[in-house]
Amino acid sequence: MRQFLYSFIVIIIMMVGCSSEEEHLYSSEGRDPIISETEAGDFIIRLQSSKGIYKEDESVKIVAKLKYVGEEDSITIFYGESPFLYDITETELGIHATNIHQRLENPTNEQLLDRGEWLEKEFNKTFLSASDEEYLESFEWFLDGEGFPAGNYEIELRTDFLTLNVDDDEFQQHNYSTNIMLKSE
Repeated sequence: MRQFLYSFIVIIIMMVGCSSEEEHLYSSEGRDPIISETEAGDFIIRLQSSKGIYKEDESVKIVAKLKYVGEEDSITIFYGESPFLYDITETELGIHATNIHQRLENPTNEQLLDRGEWLEKEFNKTFLSASDEEYLESFEWFLDGEGFPAGNYEIELRTDFLTLNVDDDEFQQHNYSTNIMLKSE
C-alpha cells in the first residue's frame, strides 16, 4: 500500500509539473518581443517587433534601428529617402513586397549618429509595392487594413547608406541586413 501511495504522489507531481510548464509556454507564445540584430564593422542594425504573433488586422509594430559603435564620438551617414529598406514575403503564398524608397544613388539626406545612440524608424507598409505584377491584386489586399492578412511573414531589413572616410575623402557604402519571422492569424 505504501509503495502504491508513493507511486501515486510521484505521478501527481509529474503531471502538475508538466502541465504548468505547458501552460507557461502557451501563455507567453507569440507575446514576447522579437529582435534580430547584426553587427558589422562600426554599426549595429536591429529589427524589432513588439511581438511574434498578431491578430489579423491588428496594428503591427516593427521598428528599424541603426547604432554607430565606432571609435569616433559621432559619424554622419548619407542616404536616399531612408537608410532602411524592407523586403516582406508571405511564406505560404510566396507574395513578395519591397520598399518603394529608392535605393541609394545620389544621397539626398544626411544624419549625424552619436556613438551608442539608436537611429529609429517605425515601419510603414504604405511604402511597399508588389515586386511582381502577378501579385499586384494580392498585394492590394495586403495594404488594406491596419495589420497583415493571416499568414506567415519573413521581414528583411536592409541598410543602404554611405559614410565619408576622412582619410581619403572617399565614400564607403554600407549594406547590412537582418530579418525576423512574424505570424498573423
